[in-house]
Amino acid sequence: MNDIRELQRLARLVQQKLIDADDEIGDLPSSRYHEWRQRRDRADAGLMSFFVSRAGAKFTSRPGGEFTVKMAGIRSSSTGGWSAALRNWQTAAHKKIDAGQEG
Repeated sequence: MNDIRELQRLARLVQQKLIDADDEIGDLPSSRYHEWRQRRDRADAGLMSFFVSRAGAKFTSRPGGEFTVKMAGIRSSSTGGWSAALRNWQTAAHKKIDAGQEG
């Protein structure tokens, strides 16, 4: 039960931090892609730093663009960047939460 509560807490935290990161980046027109990319990179660095220090997360990347996050015993990856890997982690956490609540 404690594992489920911890997953619920982390899933909520991931959701909030992803929203905060998107707000920090803001909406920019495609003509300002370079600026958007810089903001995205800063936001991703902040997300990784936060989850490494607060939840013991591990972030790895591989050539070819696979981004992986492992946190609370769940590993997820994406080819869409760090935020997408965290969203996939959140989806996997919710599946594990739902399975744990059924039993």
